[in-house]
This record gives sequence, C-alpha cells and structure tokens, in this order.
Amino acid sequence: MNKLSYLISFAVNDGMGDQLVAFLQAAVPSVEAGEPGTVRYQAFLSADGKSCIVLEEYADADAFMTHMGNMSEALPKLMEMATPTGVSVLGTPEGPALEALKGLGATFHTPIAGFER
Repeated sequence: MNKLSYLISFAVNDGMGDQLVAFLQAAVPSVEAGEPGTVRYQAFLSADGKSCIVLEEYADADAFMTHMGNMSEALPKLMEMATPTGVSVLGTPEGPALEALKGLGATFHTPIAGFER
C-alpha cells in the first residue's frame, strides 16, 4: 500500500474566516463516513485567522481520487472563502492522482527516511 499525504495552505479571504471554519467542519462527517480510504483529514487555522492548512492522508492514490471526486462540487465554494497558496505532497503518487496534483501546482516530496506506527 502506498499512502499519499498532502498539505494545502490557504490565505483566508477577507471576512470569510467564520464561513471557512464552518465549511471545513461540516465536511468532516461526510468525508469520515463516506471515504474509508481517507486516513486523515484535518484543518488548522492560524492564530490570526489569516491562513489555514488542510492536512489529508489517503490509504492510496485511488482513495485520493475518490475524495477529489466527492469534493469537486464543493471546491468552488471553498475558493470563495480561501485562496490556495501552496500544495506539498508527501509521497509518490502515480497516474491520475499525480496528474491531479500537478494541476494544483503541487511540490512533490519523496520519502527518504522515517517510520510510521
């Protein structure tokens, strides 16, 4: 199994912080219940409320593509609230997952050392 993780950084658009928090909180139950291949799905807000990081981890590239398909209708709403500032991929995606992440302008980081429990 080849897990895939990534961090997406966002600048929170002016006046949209509360809406962004509500949007991300509302997404959690549906992702957790409907995407068993999503291992981790967490959002973090900076202390000043101006930036947000979403950390996602998938069992494999297929699970990532399932999530992308499920979120496709919600993405325009997300973009109204926050502007992506970077995508860092942790892992070695292939095929459609690689192409989708390239389309997001991702920076790819190949594992070189470590372990996971």
